[in-house]
Amino acid sequence: MGYREDAPELETDSRAIFTHVEGLAPFDELLDEAARPGQSNRLHDGTLHHVFDGGWMWIIPFDNFERSETNKASVGLVLDRTQYPTDESVSAEREARRIIAEFPDIERHLESATPVRPWVRTGRLQRTANQSAGHRHYLTNNTYGFVDPLYAVGLVNTLESVFVSTNLLLDAFEDGEFSATRFAPIDEMHRRQLATNDRVISNAYKSMGDFRLWNAWTQMWLGQVLFHDLYLQRHCFTYLASGQPTEFDSLLEEPTPGDGAPFVPQKAEIHRRMGEILDAYRAGDASVDEAAGLLFAELRRADWLPKHVYDWGDERARHVDFSDPELVGKLIQWGKTESPEQLRAELFDFPVPEMA
Repeated sequence: MGYREDAPELETDSRAIFTHVEGLAPFDELLDEAARPGQSNRLHDGTLHHVFDGGWMWIIPFDNFERSETNKASVGLVLDRTQYPTDESVSAEREARRIIAEFPDIERHLESATPVRPWVRTGRLQRTANQSAGHRHYLTNNTYGFVDPLYAVGLVNTLESVFVSTNLLLDAFEDGEFSATRFAPIDEMHRRQLATNDRVISNAYKSMGDFRLWNAWTQMWLGQVLFHDLYLQRHCFTYLASGQPTEFDSLLEEPTPGDGAPFVPQKAEIHRRMGEILDAYRAGDASVDEAAGLLFAELRRADWLPKHVYDWGDERARHVDFSDPELVGKLIQWGKTESPEQLRAELFDFPVPEMA
């Protein structure tokens, strides 16, 4: 239908090499006790990311829950195509193993694993369309475009896409009118989702060359995704208290669910400033030390982040365990009593359900 023609360009430029393996040992078992995060869940209990200059590797175990009957895992390298151009002279597996050999911890982690399917090598992962809605049809978000699996936002974006498009579709059935213009909000939502993901992920790649830069960017990502999730949970909590589905209607008035959150202007500004710092670093206009110092300073100035829960802006800060009820309680108490006034009025104004 020509939807790929004249589509917006994305800054992120990455490719992947991946397979499934069996017998992979939990990375936790390969770490000294002092090096383990000390959280309520193992690293093996979720998706583990090995990050390095120019790329990262996903480790997705399929044996990390009680009912699992397999010991397989998905493993995949995702590589910046500028720093790691495809080597067509060797097989996908040989190229992957050559890259893995550059990083002793990753190589040690995969020593116990045996591939159970051929390695697959992709071209550029990024794709996008120029529209989502047409005559009597519309695309879902991942059909419209895709950036990179880093941060794994696909399910969240799909939830947003289904939520908005289903409501538009139900209204169309009620009115008996299915024109493409009626579904124009889907175009805007998918465009904004893709642009946001591209900005966050492309800046993440810029930071991967130095741990301090990566640490700072990851701290920023943690803060904004925590509050975004809380904003959506706020609507769930108010619904649980009232039993009225209309508690979710205000989300339909936002270009993308979450755009109306009270911290969005501050989040957008810190994204912009930290992105500019990383651009200056990549252009050679700022040293690593200068860039890291500026990034952490931005985080320290962010008064909308609860520093008593996690020390945003301190480069020594590492792990935070939001599955700990005590920590969640401290976050909610801060939000209801000490957070900036706008956050108290428009984010932490929900009734705390008994289950919490």
